[in-house]
Amino acid sequence: MASDLDARFQDLVSLLHSIPSSIFSPFDIYRTSYYSCGVDIGADILVPKRPCRLSRLPVIVTGSSLFPAWFSKWILEFAEEQSAVIISPNYRLLPEVKGMDIIQDMKNFWDWFQRGGPERYLRSVGRSEIRLDPEQLLLIGESAGGYLALQSALLEFVRPRAMIVLYPMLDMLSDHFATPYSKTIAGVPNFPPSVIDNFLADLPERTVITEADPPARLDLALAVVQNGRFLDILGDSPDLFILEKLKHRTVVVSRDSHESLFPHLYILHGEQDSAVPVDGTLKLVEYVKNIDPAAKIHTAIQPGDHGFDCTASSKDKWMREGLDFVLKEWIRQDSKI
Repeated sequence: MASDLDARFQDLVSLLHSIPSSIFSPFDIYRTSYYSCGVDIGADILVPKRPCRLSRLPVIVTGSSLFPAWFSKWILEFAEEQSAVIISPNYRLLPEVKGMDIIQDMKNFWDWFQRGGPERYLRSVGRSEIRLDPEQLLLIGESAGGYLALQSALLEFVRPRAMIVLYPMLDMLSDHFATPYSKTIAGVPNFPPSVIDNFLADLPERTVITEADPPARLDLALAVVQNGRFLDILGDSPDLFILEKLKHRTVVVSRDSHESLFPHLYILHGEQDSAVPVDGTLKLVEYVKNIDPAAKIHTAIQPGDHGFDCTASSKDKWMREGLDFVLKEWIRQDSKI
């Protein structure tokens, strides 16, 4: 059994590492940082190499790091197509911190962004010709990043013109996250609880980790969900649970009454997602519509597992429908291909 588990895990790691770093070749990449809770946390800035006549460039913020498998190809295509600068912040990782600590990192990142941190850094490295248009802001988040994108808007850290969330982690009180049972995730059968216990036992005090590429921590991430330990790692603050706040209408909305709870929202999810079941996304859409029937939401529930969109193109018909929905609010013009 152990050898089969090891083989399946290695197959997953090999698949993730099969995505080449050349997907980033259309961009110049710069590494800077923002400050949060005593830590400088890395943030990558991707500037399209293709010449552009725009005086101010639109912005995409996505927390996908620079591990190629975590960065869907269509996002890069979409950014290049619209001459958008991508800003990709890291944040402190579980289990060294709790969920509310990560929420605080997001608040501090948005404070840095809104004070002009990215432009200041670009000037410092000789790219003063790059001027950003923070009013033309698109927020994209995948999995845990989708959760953080929604939290950033719901907690009013930022008000982007539009959002795209991919298979967001939302239903953390469900059995999938909170109850131990047999759960094959991305083809990998259950890891034993000892994977979690041994990791926590060896955890140095006050260690801060802000990025890790597979296979590092991937076994831990799978084991935590498979063994129903996610809430132990995340924490239990009521502010962490988006669906519960929406379901019970405890969301505090201080905006003008004519504004929606979320900006234009495009949600993608795989029907057979074994890591983050699609039920959470379906609940999100239902609850938001109950609170705000006029909410602008475009959903794409497609066949596939977690990360089903990794080979999708921005030109695929089903994807294009969602991107055009977003574009009308983000850039406020029809898309150009």
